[in-house]
Amino acid sequence: MIGKIFTNKRKTEEFKGSVSQEKAEIPIDPLMPVKEYAVSGGDTSFLYESGEVLEIANRLLLHMENAKPYLNPKLKLDDMAETLNTNRSYLSRTVNGYMRLNFSQLCNYFRVREACVVYLRNPGLSKKEWIKRSGFSSLSSFAGNFSKYTGMSPARWQKDVLQRIKNKELLTADDYIKSFRCTLYR
Repeated sequence: MIGKIFTNKRKTEEFKGSVSQEKAEIPIDPLMPVKEYAVSGGDTSFLYESGEVLEIANRLLLHMENAKPYLNPKLKLDDMAETLNTNRSYLSRTVNGYMRLNFSQLCNYFRVREACVVYLRNPGLSKKEWIKRSGFSSLSSFAGNFSKYTGMSPARWQKDVLQRIKNKELLTADDYIKSFRCTLYR
């Protein structure tokens, strides 16, 4: 790793003094938002000081895409931090500060995306089975998040999909769900 995510002013000053000597392996987008965190004593420190945040974010997103841990409705931030070999604080700050979501919102985004894929593959699925296969634990959570990330209620979305299938259109989940980059890096 190239640097650390520091939480106090002294370490931040030490890091700033050594920045010019280090070469980042991961390109850092200077336009990416930086979020300040208040720490005890009123000091602030920056989350986004090195490529470490990008590294954690990339590992997280790759793991979400490949392993699909969000299918477990009881997935916790601590479990994910352990899986990614980082600590809870770093992961939380990466998700909240860099991605501008909380961990639950990130999981729900992936669950809605999965719901679209599941339904497109099995349009005759019962609503209860559809919700279960998507990783949601309740109908209300499913419906609210589905509307948030697709812009349509699940029932309206199903009608649209069935009409498009009837018209023999080729469909993907990405045709319906809001842009991943826009959702995460707004």
